[in-house]
Amino acid sequence: MSIFNIVRRAQQAAEQLMVDTVLVKRITGYTLDEQTALQKPSYMKIYEGKCKLQAYDSNGANSANTANGVRLSDKVSYGSPLLSSTLGVHFPMRTKGLEPGDIVEVLHSVNKNLENRVFKLALNTSSKTFTSAQRWVLNANIETVETGENNVSS
Repeated sequence: MSIFNIVRRAQQAAEQLMVDTVLVKRITGYTLDEQTALQKPSYMKIYEGKCKLQAYDSNGANSANTANGVRLSDKVSYGSPLLSSTLGVHFPMRTKGLEPGDIVEVLHSVNKNLENRVFKLALNTSSKTFTSAQRWVLNANIETVETGENNVSS
């Protein structure tokens, strides 16, 4: 069996674990809300589909928890151990057009605590020859989705 067949099988296996659904969107501009006089963002849909949300612990063992040799979870502990975790998302390899700063809205998750949470893509950690999924580090939760606030164009 060739390495390419092995990678293809690994990608298929990874997709079977992608049971959550997200909407990835990008801000395309702003419009003035006449009632509140606040600027409201307009969005373009980049991807809507399956994914797997993943937490990485503070030990730095997972490659998605490091960037250029620096642990993303390093914090000043002031003499006591500090536990931290980083949330990530895995997309199918065929997913195109994702960029750092894109907004990830969790539409459905097996873990109901993650539904309706919104994050930003921070760092693509799957830039390598052989990989089973696109792996992205997410920033902290930035907001909760409010009904009717999805100004998204396809």
